[in-house]
Amino acid sequence: MRSFRTHLDDARARRQELREGSAVERDQIAVLRGQGTVVEIDHHTRRLEELEKNLSDIVETLQAEEIVAALANFLMVPETAMQIVPVTLKVDRTGIITPGGSDDSDADTLSFQQFTGRDRRSYMVLIACIRRDDAAAAVSEMKDLQRRSLII
Repeated sequence: MRSFRTHLDDARARRQELREGSAVERDQIAVLRGQGTVVEIDHHTRRLEELEKNLSDIVETLQAEEIVAALANFLMVPETAMQIVPVTLKVDRTGIITPGGSDDSDADTLSFQQFTGRDRRSYMVLIACIRRDDAAAAVSEMKDLQRRSLII
């Protein structure tokens, strides 16, 4: 979600830059009209039209419907923000990682998932499925325990 928010913040900043650029160009055209410089006025008029076209494009992309559609597309492709890769390690009884190709009978195989986030930090995770009923029972048990315990 931070990636998407960064994208929106960048688009809003770009919109503000285009608004400021358009205002500067309009002011420049007004000054040049007072001086009567036709060639310069044409150049700044073309530049103003280009800025206003870009501004209308970015304003259109910042409409609520467009933002929701872009967010839906972003969420449909989670690989852009995170990645989960299976990792298998062989560890002997002393805790030393053995090479993957060796068939050491004393080595145990550990299977994890390596989670790489948007900021490229990696975490070793174990994906687990917990039923909602079990989670609710555990929470209620802990709340009951908290009510019965008195810390002195």
